[in-house]
Amino acid sequence: MDIVDPTVVLLLDPALQPLNGLDGLKAAADWQGQVVEGTWNDAAPAWSGVASSALPDVIVLDHCYLDSLCQWLQSLHCPLLPSLVVLLDTPEESLVAEALEAGAQDFLVRSQVHGSRLRCTLQNLWRQRQLRQQLEVCRQQSGQWAMGNESPRGTATHPGALGDDAEASPPHGIKYPNLQPEVLDPQVHLANILNHSSACICSLRLFPDLSWEYDYNSRGSETVYGYSPEFLTENPHFWASRVYPEDFEQVIKPALEGILAGESVHHVEFRFVHRNGAVRWISETCNAQWHEGQQCWVVTTVAVDISDYKTAEVALRQSEARLQVITDSIPGCISYVDAEQRYRFVNRTYEEWFNCQKADLLGRTVEEVVGPTAYRQAQPHIEAVLSGQTTTCEAKLTYGNGDSRFISGILVPDFDAAGIVEGYYALITDISDRKQTEHILQTTSAELDRFFSVALDPLCIANTDGYFLRLNPAWEETLGYSLKELKSNSFLDFVHPDDLDSTLAAMAQLAD
Repeated sequence: MDIVDPTVVLLLDPALQPLNGLDGLKAAADWQGQVVEGTWNDAAPAWSGVASSALPDVIVLDHCYLDSLCQWLQSLHCPLLPSLVVLLDTPEESLVAEALEAGAQDFLVRSQVHGSRLRCTLQNLWRQRQLRQQLEVCRQQSGQWAMGNESPRGTATHPGALGDDAEASPPHGIKYPNLQPEVLDPQVHLANILNHSSACICSLRLFPDLSWEYDYNSRGSETVYGYSPEFLTENPHFWASRVYPEDFEQVIKPALEGILAGESVHHVEFRFVHRNGAVRWISETCNAQWHEGQQCWVVTTVAVDISDYKTAEVALRQSEARLQVITDSIPGCISYVDAEQRYRFVNRTYEEWFNCQKADLLGRTVEEVVGPTAYRQAQPHIEAVLSGQTTTCEAKLTYGNGDSRFISGILVPDFDAAGIVEGYYALITDISDRKQTEHILQTTSAELDRFFSVALDPLCIANTDGYFLRLNPAWEETLGYSLKELKSNSFLDFVHPDDLDSTLAAMAQLAD
């Protein structure tokens, strides 16, 4: 299991709305997979009549195609179908539930996808597919799965307990050396594969009363749960006692009831108290099939420990919460906009400017939020920052809600590890008051200029150091000196000696 990337990722109809983060994924130097972009019309004919090995490993598709795609894939009758990742416009609970119930193994909110999030999802599904593929290889070798013996309820059937007449022909594409048949025991081969996985893989029979019995637990149970496969098999309901009670009621029980209702695939995340006392987060994928002979559901599960991921996720949420508190205290508009020009982060000032909630803005485009007029004014700066340039601007924008503001903005590009722009950070401040003050000063200065130019009496502005700052033309006519001569000398030089003391006293009074 050295390869950790899907060999093929098929993105259906990417031209409608390109997936953010996909370019960064393809450009990453250590990405081992192959990315193929196509449309539904291209995919359907290409997949007709092909074997499982010719299908993509993972399919990333828009949620609107999910039902038709699942029905079409099922019609191919392939034993190992691709893993599905569904793209949602919003993380709305009903949409998520609908996607998972339809057969998706995971989902991504389109506006929140970045390169690392996309890669993590694809790698996780790829590992699960590898495990399913190994199980399928062993099924082909043995000619039947452990449940094929149809042992009566209460008799555990393990990989080594298949009948002696089980056919052990090697699967297509796998060649073995010319050894004795007993060395190629398919049950031993199966156990070797499963027990070398860090995941806990098990097969169980689920009965209509929600009780179950294990047929097999891999050695990965010791890593994931802390308990040996023998212990869990002999004590089938001990596992449930170690699941967090609220998680069992809110996650595990609904999944079991879903299987009884005919749902074949489930993906759940829950907390489990490890044997060492630590609380571990577990991600588990379940595949269920009804077994008519024993009147039960045959359930195969793959469980992996995702505690490190959850710890990082919690730390990220806490960091984001702190960032939100800090940015909410700043009077300017602070935001992060992705490469599709959709808001992924905004602070509280946006609520005040646009009279709405933050949730109403996330996922929407800049044009949808600010309106077409303001967007046309800002578009050159947005295109510049998405090309990798830091840009600043000052402009009067007229927003879609009718408000007009003088704004000062700085837009800074956000580069991923491959140097591709994933979006940009923006700080927008309202400088309307400053612009109004500047306008008043300009108006006042213009009026003063007119007043100085038309006044017949000498008018001046002077400082307390004794120098003229501004003079009108009447001084030249009154004193006979040019304005240049008057400004280049202290006005005290032009005061009569008898009036010098009183002038100095008046200046001292003004200075105080």
